[in-house]
Amino acid sequence: NGDFVTYSGSEVNIAGGAVGGNCNAHYGVEVNISDGTVGTNFDAFNGSTINVIGGNIGSGFEAFPLSLVNISGGTVGNSFTALAGSVVNIDGGFTGDGFNARERSQVNISRGFVGNDFAAAGIVNVSGGFIGNRLIAMDGGEVNITGGSIGFESQAMSGSTVNINGGLVGIEFEALSGSEVNVRDGELGQLFEAAAGSVVNIKGGNVGINFQALDGSEINISGGAIGAGFSAFTGSQVNVFGTEFFLDGMPITPAAFSSPSIIGDRDAVLSGRLADGSSFTLPLASTFVFGAGFVDPGATLSITRACTADFNVDGAITSQDILDFVTAAEAGEVDADIDGVSGADFFDVIAFLEAFDTGCN
Repeated sequence: NGDFVTYSGSEVNIAGGAVGGNCNAHYGVEVNISDGTVGTNFDAFNGSTINVIGGNIGSGFEAFPLSLVNISGGTVGNSFTALAGSVVNIDGGFTGDGFNARERSQVNISRGFVGNDFAAAGIVNVSGGFIGNRLIAMDGGEVNITGGSIGFESQAMSGSTVNINGGLVGIEFEALSGSEVNVRDGELGQLFEAAAGSVVNIKGGNVGINFQALDGSEINISGGAIGAGFSAFTGSQVNVFGTEFFLDGMPITPAAFSSPSIIGDRDAVLSGRLADGSSFTLPLASTFVFGAGFVDPGATLSITRACTADFNVDGAITSQDILDFVTAAEAGEVDADIDGVSGADFFDVIAFLEAFDTGCN
């Protein structure tokens, strides 16, 4: 039960029994854990590979630069740290609370369970599994969610980016100053709060009820479904991009494509069709009532006629629109699914080029 040290070039298979704490896996070492118990403070040093298939590993695991940790079963204790340059793949099992993905680390979660208080300063890709409450995207962190479930009370801190392209994100998500949250697909829970200095781009998916845009936040809506009780407080900016708009059932048309028109009306209903083809209804009550739609007279609300050819919505049709479309298509982004059928593919390229040739009328 003393310290366990492995040296370069060795392979260690742990299939039972108990190994003491302070285990060190050095460069070139491969450790395979299928059963048994390994103590606390396991260090996976540079160039090591750790495969956890089963068993129990204590708290304080550290993955050093250039190490590779694959977790497909078993239990790994609290306070796992992935240092810069490490790669951690979680495809099953249970990983405890307080996971810390440091700057320039990469964590890929496809199955399994990861506990509460996950700090993401590196790149975290979630395609499945479950992460507990309080996922925190830190400064410099990028969280990409395409599947799985995230618990309650998550936060995007200043300098972070959260991309929600699928899956389920729990209630009370908070986008803080300097963060960017992009919603393209999936389910975003109720009581989302966009704080001053945050930018939230809603291009698809389903946004839960009682979304709140606070003073100084910017909300851009071009697709998806917005739940009841959307509230924009004084000082917030809400920009809606669509192909047709109605105010209390009467059609309104912005002056030009890709040029915003301010809507100063309140105690009315703005409705229409968003850029992705989804219908929307946005109550513009001037007095806040929790659970009902509200746009404060001191908030800025604009509508912009969308044009497929102006892909980056900068008001001009240029070669940059083609470059931006190609980039989005290669990344498989919902924005590039021009025809709305089965994701971005060859037919979307044809559809976009035809729209580009036609221009905006």
